[in-house]
Amino acid sequence: MRSAVNHSDAWRFCRALTVAVFLSLALVAWGFVPPASSAEVVAAAAGAGGDERGSVPPEVVGVWCGGSNSTPEGHWTYAFSATGEFVAKNANVGSISGYVVTSARTMTFHSAQLKAPVVSTWQVSPGTAVGDMLFLDGFSYVRGACGS
Repeated sequence: MRSAVNHSDAWRFCRALTVAVFLSLALVAWGFVPPASSAEVVAAAAGAGGDERGSVPPEVVGVWCGGSNSTPEGHWTYAFSATGEFVAKNANVGSISGYVVTSARTMTFHSAQLKAPVVSTWQVSPGTAVGDMLFLDGFSYVRGACGS
């Protein structure tokens, strides 16, 4: 059954996340903004839940850095808790928090900051040369916070 997600909103969300990631890395690299520590991002994710509970597979729990190198905002730091909370953080855009519901190979991101839930595909590839890699809508993420 297909969800009633506005794909236009989903595309804007993904593009905004990608742009924000690039800008945040640039600001951190140039020393304008201090990078968030992994502990800060995980603590924020632990407190980001809404009224509903989400679900995150064990292999996804933790902090991930990645996104697109070809967009203005660059990379994002995602933090996922075992109880389904998430925080997506970028120094230029700020952060988006809420909860994720995972079903098979899709994650549905719920946040009061979004017009509608955003559905993304996901996959974890273990044991690559750089360690585990998380893929969200085809964008790659490695373990750890961006800029740390």
